Amino acid sequence: MGTSHRIYWLLGITAVFSGVALFVTQMGLIKPGIASPEGLRAPGGIAAAIEDRSLALHSEGIKKALLGDYPSAISDYDRALMLSPKNPEIYYNRAVAHYSAGHSEQAVQDFDRAIQLQPTMAEAYANRSTLHLEIGDPARALADGQRAADLFEQQGEPGLATEIRDWLRQHKIRAIH
Repeated sequence: MGTSHRIYWLLGITAVFSGVALFVTQMGLIKPGIASPEGLRAPGGIAAAIEDRSLALHSEGIKKALLGDYPSAISDYDRALMLSPKNPEIYYNRAVAHYSAGHSEQAVQDFDRAIQLQPTMAEAYANRSTLHLEIGDPARALADGQRAADLFEQQGEPGLATEIRDWLRQHKIRAIH
């Protein structure tokens, strides 16, 4: 997979953290004769063209989400996922767009899928924690929040780990003894 980016939306804040870059990938033309197994894997082959198209659609979705056009962003993410159904970044960004459009159930499903594909995606756990709290499931909110904080800590992001733990305390989300 090429370089990918995700829109960060932590703890109910739909702002974008610094460091998220937009990227635009041009899809190359498919040349005759690349349908052989070697051509499928060769630079510029069909697989590369499909991945390039998926990345371009993902990028367009990010741009539209940043402009607040969530339905169009979701549509672009849907099309990107048809080409790259195992890309956790696209599921993550579609979840953020779904949440921003008021589709909490779809957002949870997409965060679930992003986590299934990339179990170390701390921000997906953090966001899913927020959604669980919103829908009245504090036990799941706590479990996801703690997992997010632990992952952020392991990934060298102690500030985000502290932010998550503070958020859990602020919302009085604790284990039931």
